[in-house]
Amino acid sequence: MDYEQLVPQRLDIFAFIIFLGVVQGIFFSYFLLRKPKELGAKNTYLGLFLLTYSAVLLEVFLCYTGLIVHSLWLVDYSESVNFLNGPLLYFLVLSFLQKGLPKRHKLHYLPFVAYLLYMTFFFLQGADHKFNAYIDAYFPNMEHIAASQKFSADPLGIKKYINPISVIYTAIYIWMSSTAIFQSVRKDQLRFFKGADKEVAWIRNLLILGILSYLFWVVKSFTGLRDVQDHIGATLHTILIYYVGFRILKEGIMAPKRNDDKYSKSSLSEERKQRIVQKLDQLNQEEKYYLNNTLSMADLAKKVGTTHHHLSQVLNEELGKSYAEYISGLRIEYAKKLLVEQPNVKIEEIAEQAGFNSKSTFNTAFKKFSGFTPSQFRSLPGV
Repeated sequence: MDYEQLVPQRLDIFAFIIFLGVVQGIFFSYFLLRKPKELGAKNTYLGLFLLTYSAVLLEVFLCYTGLIVHSLWLVDYSESVNFLNGPLLYFLVLSFLQKGLPKRHKLHYLPFVAYLLYMTFFFLQGADHKFNAYIDAYFPNMEHIAASQKFSADPLGIKKYINPISVIYTAIYIWMSSTAIFQSVRKDQLRFFKGADKEVAWIRNLLILGILSYLFWVVKSFTGLRDVQDHIGATLHTILIYYVGFRILKEGIMAPKRNDDKYSKSSLSEERKQRIVQKLDQLNQEEKYYLNNTLSMADLAKKVGTTHHHLSQVLNEELGKSYAEYISGLRIEYAKKLLVEQPNVKIEEIAEQAGFNSKSTFNTAFKKFSGFTPSQFRSLPGV
């Protein structure tokens, strides 16, 4: 049957915006997921989050434009993703807050897997049945075509009520994510809006955009709009992806850490290495350059009077540290001094004085180098 003659084809501004969102989401998710060990947990979950949003957007794009009639096997393929977005948002928030994932966190994926398997009853239906499902969602006033069924596409009646079920399910994870953020903000004395550090601002804005998209989904699900207005919700999804992409490009999240531990062709002599180490110690005492939170390796190399590559070699071979480890170590030692000398100053302010851009980064580095959190260090006997 020529299904294309039965439904209108639409290519308008909404279709263009949604398509760009799909392309950008897939593009960034690819780079975030291809080297998970190098980029870290938060970028892995960010990549998965973008990928699931892109999967939903792609189906909306195909259905809204009418192009789905050329590949009816894709009808409702992303419906099970409704059970994946919530857990991924929650895990993403926890990773940004430097918190561990809950025990047996993989169990959170079970509803997604279970519903995906249940959808097999629908996926095995013929093209005519899937075409009817499509027009029922996007063109509810259009007459169905004749279609036969060998078995029920929804034997337990779950698919019929999937929207309200998904809405309630996702609400649980939005509540869990919001609770985790506010508990962390309150416990660590962080600012949430004005003056919020970079990590908190990142996840705060992502959560706000996600909630706005979710609220439209609620309105659509319980007011009878159904999928007819999916292009509006998809536009909100696209804005979220645009925001994430902008932040990724701005902060260079996708750039993997370089491994410069091989210097077989270096012309740097042992004597020159020692002079660079001495110069670093001298600058440390005179300038405390590490307190500058915008200091780069290139900036430090210029101060020392050497090249970026030679400085990296000295730090690795003579001190056994990467540039980040070296600077963080100096900042942590300085922060310890401040914690003792300024017992009434908030930890967030101590982190800023010590050259850290965010309290979460400070807490992670402090625990790594000292074995304690800043609060625990302050409470140690004799400190």
